[in-house]
Amino acid sequence: MEDCKAMATLTNPKESLSKEDDIDKVEEGYFRSMIGCLMYLTATRPDILFAVSILSRYMHYASVMHLKAAKRVIRYIKGTIDFGVKFKKCQTSSCWDFLTVIGVD
Repeated sequence: MEDCKAMATLTNPKESLSKEDDIDKVEEGYFRSMIGCLMYLTATRPDILFAVSILSRYMHYASVMHLKAAKRVIRYIKGTIDFGVKFKKCQTSSCWDFLTVIGVD
């Protein structure tokens, strides 16, 4: 997926996922590994949290459609690689604030 085309949107709104797809199933271990990596990434990318949580529901029933949706999330991440969370110390107290920053350098 290193040479994949970047996407500007996270999910396709016209696409609905279900457990009872008639499409061929994919290797469960591969799909679970991909979702696990995406779940780890949600700590610094809260914008993908909802899509990854939806995909994680289908770890045991993964089909080609679910794999395509997961790959779309990866393509979105490639297109928004500069997005993230920046932690910044508060000036007025000893607490830590975090700011979602677009285009972190």
